[in-house]
Amino acid sequence: PLPLSDPGAQLGAFLILRGRNFTGDTVEVEFRHARFSEPNHPQFLAARTIPVPAAARTATEVRIAIPNDVAAQTEWRVGPHTVSIIVSGGGKTRVTNALPMLLAPRINNITPPNPISRDASGNVTLTLTASPRVLPTQTATLLLADREILANPHPLDTDTLEFAILDAPVVSDAIVRLRVDGVDSIPFERTGSSPQFQFADNQKVTIT
Repeated sequence: PLPLSDPGAQLGAFLILRGRNFTGDTVEVEFRHARFSEPNHPQFLAARTIPVPAAARTATEVRIAIPNDVAAQTEWRVGPHTVSIIVSGGGKTRVTNALPMLLAPRINNITPPNPISRDASGNVTLTLTASPRVLPTQTATLLLADREILANPHPLDTDTLEFAILDAPVVSDAIVRLRVDGVDSIPFERTGSSPQFQFADNQKVTIT
């Protein structure tokens, strides 16, 4: 049986792509960012290709992992992508149709640690480390309770975002989401021998 699917992909995600006629000498999966792939875009991002080992593919299925190493933090960007499979063999190359895929941001850490105390004015500043890096031109917001808080400006690409929450709400184990260019982080994790989704503890904050 196929594993439970997340609502989107993240760096480090494991993908299963199904179709037909994937037989060839080499098989690659190509990812193109829908916004940054235009050659004249000021933040142009080249298409990324991942070779698929013979052991990880059949004529109808390929299995790959999206990288999550140091290089991936700058070589990938949050947002809508298209995914195609490139099959080469016998001197010919075939490219499948493109399917849409959302690459979501990942919250790796939240500081200060829980419980978080408001200051004398009732305010809180949260710092999130995230992947992949966020460009200055990308819109990053924090979703908490009934709030959507814009990140403090950052002049360079960064994996560290600060959010100043004025009159912060008092919450216990409240789920937080990072939204970058309209794409939300995934606050779930799989648990148990028969995996089920539950909210991850490291995606929650308690403010007192």
